[in-house]
Amino acid sequence: MNIDPICSRCLRDDETIEHILFLCPYAESVWELANIPIQALYLPSISSEFFLEAVFALQNDNEVPLEMKLLPFWTLWHIWKTRNNFIFDEKSEDPNHIVWRARADVREWCRVVLLPHDPPPLISKPTHWNRPPQTMLKCNFDASFDPITYETRGGWILRDYRGISNGWGAANMRYASSPLEAEGKALLNAMQQTWIRGIRHVIFEGDCELLIKMMNKSIYIASIDGVYQDILHWSLKFDNTEFVYTPRNCNRTAHVLAKFGCSTDLFYSSCFHPPV
Repeated sequence: MNIDPICSRCLRDDETIEHILFLCPYAESVWELANIPIQALYLPSISSEFFLEAVFALQNDNEVPLEMKLLPFWTLWHIWKTRNNFIFDEKSEDPNHIVWRARADVREWCRVVLLPHDPPPLISKPTHWNRPPQTMLKCNFDASFDPITYETRGGWILRDYRGISNGWGAANMRYASSPLEAEGKALLNAMQQTWIRGIRHVIFEGDCELLIKMMNKSIYIASIDGVYQDILHWSLKFDNTEFVYTPRNCNRTAHVLAKFGCSTDLFYSSCFHPPV
């Protein structure tokens, strides 16, 4: 197999690690926009070892904010991910978007890891699916995410207060950048499928605690703002919606639908033959 060593983005130099992450004009644009106070980034040539030494030296500078100290690590990760998207999916992104996502990830990491957390209350977890009140239907949803290909599928099932299924389905939702975005897309698909059936009073229940917290406005995660805004838009079409977290063992049907319900087709939906 003959593999062209030339960088397919700039078509100038061999695609070494240093070229991908630092020396390619695209990478240089990202680092310039990130504005990280590391002089090595502005040299005509740089080795990965020299860069890491400069990054670790930055950690000892008390005048540099913590988020700026952490930004180089997330910037490297997003440059690498963008390179793979360009090579394998032929997707090209604005360098500004790379910096924006890297900064959002740093802020989220600092929020989750560094803020003090109260110990969780001792509450027994549910062990089975709970029926909704008589005035509501419950829509359980889940996502399947492949960390290698980024392919995403979603599953959903509607049930009433008697536990009787009113409809269920699965969809191939193409790609997501993270498991959290995949869960958001699965919720959005579940809401759309529920709405077209004329149902307006719904409890949407899923096993992604971060997403449910975001929908209840207790946290905000910038990296999935796009799908979050779409979900908010669709929630306004309903008369009454609730977003509820449930453990995976209580969300088994939606999980099975997401994983196996749409392995070949783009879309599957039914209301006659229960899936499990």
